[in-house]
Amino acid sequence: MVLTDIDDETQTGVIVLRPNNSWGWRANVVFLFGLHGCIADHPENRFSNRGRAWVVLPFSLLEISVVGYCLYYCVRQCSPEVITVS
Repeated sequence: MVLTDIDDETQTGVIVLRPNNSWGWRANVVFLFGLHGCIADHPENRFSNRGRAWVVLPFSLLEISVVGYCLYYCVRQCSPEVITVS
């Protein structure tokens, strides 16, 4: 999305370039917690009841952490750019 603002009095202009964000940060956090809930609450993944299957738990937490970092990185890269013209 491109927003422009031109001030005729001072002969300056501002152009704001914003990428199209389908989801904001709050929606990404809801997605991340939903994904975590699906992994943690699935009946086949109850790690404490499965003997040695608890070893999988750190790897699932690592996976959620990597997905969270990737979402954070993508949101940070979609910051608006401001161009001032005089």
